Formats: sequence, structure tokens, C-alpha cells
Amino acid sequence: MNTVENNIPLSLKNIISFSLFFFLALFLMSFGYFQEFSEMRFNIYFVAILSWGVFFVLWAWRNLTYFQTFYTWLIFLLFFPKKELVGQSTLNLFNLGFGLLEDAGSIHLILEFFFIIALLFNLIKERKSVLNFENKVFKYIFYSLCTVGLIGLMHILVVGHRVDKNPFISLFELDQIFLAIFALLFAPLIQTKKQVKTILIPFVVMGTLLALEYFLGRFRISPLSVRYYSFNYRNAFRSIFMANDLMMGLMSFAAIGSAFYFYLNTKKNRYLIMFIAFHLLVLETFNRAHSFPLYIAIFLACLISRKIKFIAGYIVIVIGLNLISLKLSTIQPPKDMGRDSLSEYEWVANYSGYSKPVHYGYDRPGGYLSKTSSLERFGAFYRAFDLIVTNPLMGIGPGNSKKAMMSDRFKSYFDLSSLPYSSQEFYQKIKNGEHPSNSHNLYIHLVAEYGITILLALLAIGYLIFRKTAQIIVKGVSANNENLSFLFVTYAMAGYFCFQVKPLLLALFILFMYLFIRFDELREE
Repeated sequence: MNTVENNIPLSLKNIISFSLFFFLALFLMSFGYFQEFSEMRFNIYFVAILSWGVFFVLWAWRNLTYFQTFYTWLIFLLFFPKKELVGQSTLNLFNLGFGLLEDAGSIHLILEFFFIIALLFNLIKERKSVLNFENKVFKYIFYSLCTVGLIGLMHILVVGHRVDKNPFISLFELDQIFLAIFALLFAPLIQTKKQVKTILIPFVVMGTLLALEYFLGRFRISPLSVRYYSFNYRNAFRSIFMANDLMMGLMSFAAIGSAFYFYLNTKKNRYLIMFIAFHLLVLETFNRAHSFPLYIAIFLACLISRKIKFIAGYIVIVIGLNLISLKLSTIQPPKDMGRDSLSEYEWVANYSGYSKPVHYGYDRPGGYLSKTSSLERFGAFYRAFDLIVTNPLMGIGPGNSKKAMMSDRFKSYFDLSSLPYSSQEFYQKIKNGEHPSNSHNLYIHLVAEYGITILLALLAIGYLIFRKTAQIIVKGVSANNENLSFLFVTYAMAGYFCFQVKPLLLALFILFMYLFIRFDELREE
């Protein structure tokens, strides 16, 4: 086990090498996103991406362990821009070259595929030490997810084309299943609390960068060209590092939990300030699917851990941050930015492809709490259930559910008369293709696409979480037990997935779930 402990942090030589790969990837992203399409350019671009991938896989195989390779993927996930391109970028080299006009893809997703290959190669190299499960439930989850991965590959190779889905998008969806498998193999290699700190430091750094970007953008210190990527058409914070506001909020969960871990571990006030500031980032996504699960998770974590004093302080923090967020979001931008007399916000909205901006602050009294779509989503749940009933064993394949929900090939199986009218209406709009939508629930989404096998894996994960929760309730925890931070991050992510499908960051969820379940068993050094 000493070999694992010596693997982190990365050596200076490996840090320099990985940095070179990272900045070359940034160049590839810039070239693909800002150059117009031509066959010659795309041929050069494709060879460049393939060369980057081949050299990275060879470098990782020769110089890194499995643990280090997963760690470099984690750094890449946190800090590499993940902006997705959609149909409005019609002349874009990346978009036209890979045929992504009707879907969303990014250079990050393509380069991530090479990380998966590198992880697979290093897994084969170290299979005796990595494929060693002490926990039988984790072993069961591993084999279940491997079965799910094979089912997904079968769909892509054999039947995935039946719903006319872009094969790249199907592969991007399946990648997340394989990354979850690799996370499940990575987590047991964490043997000491020193390693936990090394893993959490990048999340704190990421949260700090996001907070800096947010404040510079919200107070219009950063250039407009940067603010276009920092805020979306609703004026909600999405960040230049993230694919969208949904990923922004979910990543903030991890940053909040990491900051709180270091606060409990060191009692330094700067980490408490980070904990509070990162909460504001969650609020400024204007998604209640972020804020409400986070509030409830922290409340439950404090209650389960018998930290009643924390609850009172947290309530004060939440009320204060909500008032600040509402005030900041109602500040109207300058009226004349020299762009056809449009306000800065209106220009950003129109430039993003929307004909009319929707500002949840000054356009809607009450801010983002003034409208709810929760009841409508029951219609999406039931439409996804139609897909499950149609093919319960194998599912309909990765990335296929959104188009399948609009297809008349999947008939209705349920009586919706007991649902609210808004739910019934939304169901019909999805089925008729008037409102393309996913299931708005990750668990239903996964079962619809991969079948009953992944449901068994999800039930096993739920069993581990609730068993550990019961142990904490019965035995209690020490006053300074840092596991409180992993408890609420696990619960917050699990709650978020009840309302959203994207981002499908199962690997991140498994990592924090493992830390929550096994943290008390780790050695100090």
C-alpha cells in the first residue's frame, strides 16, 4: 500500500508534462470553436486530436499509475472548459466536422474519451492491485455497472441507430458509465486521510476560481466577451469552465463540501468563508434543483450528526444569501452597450440564440422563486416510464431517451387522469414533439436507457448510503468528524438527481459516496 501513498501528489516532471497536454487541448478547443469549417481544416484538426489522444494515452501508460491517471482526469474535469456547442454555431469547424448541429457536444467530451482509454490500459497493467474489493456490495455494483456498459455498447453498435441518434452523443452518454466504473475502482485505493486532502484541494481551488469569476462578472469588471460565457440567457451564472448552469451547481456541491471538510479539519475561518461564498454560486444558477436539495441535505446531515447548533447558524446563512442573491439578480444592466441600443443583458441573450431575454430578477417579481415547473415534470416521468415498460430488460440505449420520448413508436401505458392538468399537458407536448425534454430524473433516465440491471446497481448504492446513515444515527459521531461534509454532499447530489438528468456525473457522486461510507476507516497518514 506504500506504493499507492507515494503516488500523490504527482511528481514535478509529471505535472509539467500534464500541463503541456492541458494547454495543447486548450489550443485544440480554440481552433475548433473559432475556425470556420473546411474539409482541409477538419482533416488537419482530426489528425491533431487523434495525435493528442495517442500521445496522452502512451504517456499515461508509461509514466502514471491507475490512481494518478484518474487524478489527472479529475483535474481535467474541473478546470478544462466544457462549453457545449449547439445548432446556432453553424459555421463552426468542430460542430460541422463532427456532425453535432442538432445535438450538443464539446471538445472536452471527445478528449475525455482518451482518458477512458488511458484508465483502461492502466487498469489492465495494475489489475491485481486495483481489482481487489474488500466490500462485497461494491463488488456487486462494479459487475452490475460493467454489465450496463456492455449493454450500452451493444446498443451503439447494433440497435442505437433506430432512434436516429448521433452516435457521438450516444458514446458521450456511455462514457459517463465507464467513468463511474473507474471511480468505483479508484475510491478503494484511497487509504489515508492525507490522500483525501490531496483529492479535495482541487475542488476548493475550483470553487475559489468560480467565485472570483462570478463577482468579476456580476459587477461587470470582466470584459463582455467573458461575461457571455459566464452567464446564460437567464442571467444565471454558468461559468466559462462549465458546460452550463446545471453542471455549475453540481460542481459547487463538491466545492462546498470540500471547503467544509477543511474547516472542520483545521478550524480556519477562510474555509468557512469559502463555504458561505460557494453557496452563493449555487443560488446564482437560479435552479431550485440545486439550492433546495443542498439546504435539505445539510439540515439532515446536522440533524443526523446531532449538531443542532449548526442548524441555527446555517438557517441564518441561507436567509442572508437568498436576500443577497435576489438583490444582485434584480440589478438592471446598462441600457446602451453600443450594440443596436440593446442592453448588455439583451445582447447576451440574443447572441445566445434567444429572441427574447428572460431575466428571472427584474422581469419577474419575486425572482427565480416566482415560477415553478415541478408539477409539469410528472408528465416527463410518466413518458419515460413508457420507455421502461417497452423495453425493461435492455433499455433503449444511451442517449436515446429524449428522442424516443417524442416518438410515436412508444405508446402510452398509463392513465394520467389523476395527474394535475399541467402534468398531462406537458406529457402530451413531449409525446407530440412540441417540447423536447428528458425525464428530469436521473434514476428514471438510466433505467429507461440501460434497463433493469442499472436499477439493481442503484438500489445497492442506496443500501450502502442508508446503512451508513443508520450507523451514524445509532453510534453518533465525534464533535469534529469531517465525515459530515461527505454526508451532505452525497445527499445533495442524490437529491439533485431526482429533478435533473444533466450533468451525468456519476463518477463524482460515487467518489463522495465512498468517502462518506469509508472515511472513518481511513488511516491518518
